[in-house]
Amino acid sequence: MTILVLFLCIGVHAERFVLAPGDRFEVSVYGEVASELDPSPPFSGTYQIDPDGYIQVHFLGDLYIEGKSLDEVRVFFNDLLSSYLVKPDVTVTLRFVAPRYVYVLGYVVGQRRLQIDSRETVLDVIARCGGELYDAKLDAVKVVRGGLKNPEIITVDLYAVIHEGDLSQNIAVQAGDIIYVPRTALYEWNEILSRIFPSLALVERGLDIIIDYESIYK
Repeated sequence: MTILVLFLCIGVHAERFVLAPGDRFEVSVYGEVASELDPSPPFSGTYQIDPDGYIQVHFLGDLYIEGKSLDEVRVFFNDLLSSYLVKPDVTVTLRFVAPRYVYVLGYVVGQRRLQIDSRETVLDVIARCGGELYDAKLDAVKVVRGGLKNPEIITVDLYAVIHEGDLSQNIAVQAGDIIYVPRTALYEWNEILSRIFPSLALVERGLDIIIDYESIYK
C-alpha cells in the first residue's frame, strides 16, 4: 500500500497536544489578591475535563477547556484572573491523559476504531489501518471533528503529503475525529457503468426478441 510504505520515508508533521474529555491537570495560581477578594478564592486545584469538555472552577463557574493546549489554558486562566489578582502567575501541569480514540472509515484496508497518542497524524492512523485501497481518493480525505451535532469538516490532501512533501496537510488527529477516505470518481463511474451495462444488455436482448418475433410473423 502506498501510505504504508511511504509514511516512514517522508516523516510526519504533528501539532501541539490538546486537552480532551477525561484529561486531568493541575493549576497553580500565585499573585497579590485584590482587596475586595480578601481572602482569595481557591483558584488553584486539580481539574478533570467532563464529557462535554468543561471543568468547574470555584468562583469562575463552568469553563470550556476541550481542544486547548496547556499553554492556552495557562493564558486563559491568567486572563480570567487578572480581574481578581494583581499580576497573576499561573502554571498548568498535566497529571493524567485519558485514552483517545478516532474512527477510520471508507476506502482503507481495515476500517476500525483506533486508540491514538497525542502526536499521531492522519497519515499515521490510515497506515495503522493497513493503508488505503487502490481506488482511494487521497487528495480529498475528510476529517470530521467536534462531534456530529456541530461538526467541523476538514479536507486533507494526502496525495500532496506523499508525492509533494507538503507536511502541512498531514494534520494531527484529535480525540473523537472521524477520518473518511473517499474513493476516486473514476471508480464510482466504473461502478455506475457496471450497473448500467447489464440493464442495457437486457434491453438489447429484449429488442432482439421483438425483432425476431416480428420477422417470423410478418
